Amino acid sequence: MRPLLWIVVGAAVASACSSACSGDDARHRVTSPTGSAGSGAATDEAGTSGSGPVAPAAPAVAALTEDMGRPWFDSGAGKAAAERFALEDWAGAADAFLAVKAALPATDVAMRGRAALLAALAQARLNRWAAAADGLAEARAALPVLADWLGYQEARARYFARQPDRALALARAVAPDAIVGADAELLVGDLLRGKGDHAAIAAHYRGYLTRRPAGIRRSEARFRLAEAVLAPGPAADPATTAEAVAALRAITVEDPLSSWSEKAQEHLTRLGKDGAAAATAPLTAAELITRGMVYFDAMRNPESEADFAAALERPEVTPAERCVAAYHRAQSRFKARDRRVAAPRFDEAVAACKAAGNKDLEIRANYQAGRAYAFHGDRKLAVARYQAAQVVDPTHSFTDDALLREAEESVCHSPPR
Repeated sequence: MRPLLWIVVGAAVASACSSACSGDDARHRVTSPTGSAGSGAATDEAGTSGSGPVAPAAPAVAALTEDMGRPWFDSGAGKAAAERFALEDWAGAADAFLAVKAALPATDVAMRGRAALLAALAQARLNRWAAAADGLAEARAALPVLADWLGYQEARARYFARQPDRALALARAVAPDAIVGADAELLVGDLLRGKGDHAAIAAHYRGYLTRRPAGIRRSEARFRLAEAVLAPGPAADPATTAEAVAALRAITVEDPLSSWSEKAQEHLTRLGKDGAAAATAPLTAAELITRGMVYFDAMRNPESEADFAAALERPEVTPAERCVAAYHRAQSRFKARDRRVAAPRFDEAVAACKAAGNKDLEIRANYQAGRAYAFHGDRKLAVARYQAAQVVDPTHSFTDDALLREAEESVCHSPPR
């Protein structure tokens, strides 16, 4: 009964960070040491804190207990209804939970709200949107701890039930920092698009992208922003045309494997034909590297290698960008299992990263060059590269790996005495 547990413990999120393991060069792409931000509040000469308003203390978070993991309905008719739900018998589950709710005393507001919620979720699966919305409204009143999540779900149900005004009010009432805050904002955007007010639509998506620069469905938001600002026609305002071009180009650069990228490229092509030169301008070195990294992470090695190579040819490429592009071009070829071609390209990356002062990628390039040379039997060069990797920064995580591989090349492949 995953939906039940999802609702009960959905507020508990655990995160973990892991540092790069020695030798894990193909999957980690650190390009520079991470700086540490300053800590502590700003103080005046007297040592007291600034005169700005003091933020309210965060509310206490209830500790997780075993009881939170227990099903709401674990016996009798409630358990039977939950089993229908778990089996995805949506019609049976909806009817069963409505019957469970009817049998509960009116004073048991919480359990009636829980039964109404599960019935509503089942009805939503059956596209019974009006009934689902009413059930979610009842659950929202009974279960205030889930108010934001239920408010969003009710707004979504009323959207599909063609009740746009009520849906808009509900979506706007969801707290921005709620787990569904971004979803609610995007639903507001859908509802505004239905009203056809292009200025309001553009303002909404512009605000979303400003508030959530790394938010969900960024490409969709950028595309909708571009659509809205271009609605009066590309010649209406050069400034808004430029804004649309920037949004569309960002989609093709940062999300090139999505369907939004194809749509954005179609718009850019049309804008170029209408005289917007920026729409068809060549990608910059930075843009090529950004897109190349998307391809790189998606194991699209030919595409990533092509973008990194193109970035190296751009006249405005900086030393830092040249280092990143050279290393990842070599690594793209290495991941494609072409070690012979990758080896000298790693040597080029070593030179580029040394010039840029990027010790991390200089070490990684030396190490990977050693692996590539060793693969096709050039042991002498392999040992030299492993030794070079150890010298740049003896404290780097790759130093022990390089030392081990140097020993393997020196001992395992030495001629017999």
